[in-house]
Amino acid sequence: MNPKIFLRIGGIVLITIGILGLTGIFGQISQASFFHPPFWINYFHLMLGTVIFSFSFTHHKKLQIVLTLLATIVAGSIGALGLLLGGYFADKYNIPELKDPSDHIAHLIVGLTAFWAWRNRKSF
Repeated sequence: MNPKIFLRIGGIVLITIGILGLTGIFGQISQASFFHPPFWINYFHLMLGTVIFSFSFTHHKKLQIVLTLLATIVAGSIGALGLLLGGYFADKYNIPELKDPSDHIAHLIVGLTAFWAWRNRKSF
């Protein structure tokens, strides 16, 4: 795994998640909050996936490395903070979806995968 491969796979996954969410197919899979994000998140995943996938084809390796590091920080933070504080914020702001760890775990996995790719930045 390196930044170029991470961005390519990540872009495809985000585009797929966005399309499945917008068409309503994603919500039919499970009741877990991972499959029922707010509607705007589907547009965000689709747009971000398109941008990330496009950047995977650029010859600017430094840009790919920076985007991979950014994914490490953002996705890892969302996942870790969600796991640690999701229950608290679910109760405080009456957002029960935050108690379900599925979305937090998914973001943590993305962050760890991005870190793996970033660590291999010199091999591509």
